[in-house]
Amino acid sequence: MDEAALLRRLPAEKVYLALGLSRGFQGKLWLIVIGVHVVPDYQVEIDYSNL
Repeated sequence: MDEAALLRRLPAEKVYLALGLSRGFQGKLWLIVIGVHVVPDYQVEIDYSNL
């Protein structure tokens, strides 16, 4: 997804990613995304019956 598509989905001024390392797999540590934070906060209603 490019920047324009992301901003259409999440109308935010800034997007921050929280990154971490996986446990060892195939002899390597892998970069993983563990959180996505937007500023200002993204407001959404969650339809729990549709999860």
